[in-house]
Amino acid sequence: MVEELVATDRPVPAPDRGPLPLRLLLRALWPVLLPPLARFRRFVTIGFMPPDAREAIGLDWTDEQERKLRRFGRVVRAVVPLLPERLRYLPLARAARAEHRRATGRTKRSH
Repeated sequence: MVEELVATDRPVPAPDRGPLPLRLLLRALWPVLLPPLARFRRFVTIGFMPPDAREAIGLDWTDEQERKLRRFGRVVRAVVPLLPERLRYLPLARAARAEHRRATGRTKRSH
């Protein structure tokens, strides 16, 4: 069960949503992109676990890994607010935000 959670060798299909040129590019590059993405997924999955949970299931986590995760968090915290809404939120969340703005008479800039 734990190995399934943090495995980096599981087959994952290329994204099947988005503009056709992007999907085709991703499909062509997927064999090269998947291994580092799988390692990153493993890193954040383990890193975001409570320390007691990591220890209980026998996953190692070093001080260096903790520093890297914290640096990653600082980068995300700095970059995400600068992104356009369509990149910050999934479609359902964007729709909910738009509906809330309509219902309250607010505009994007008034937030």
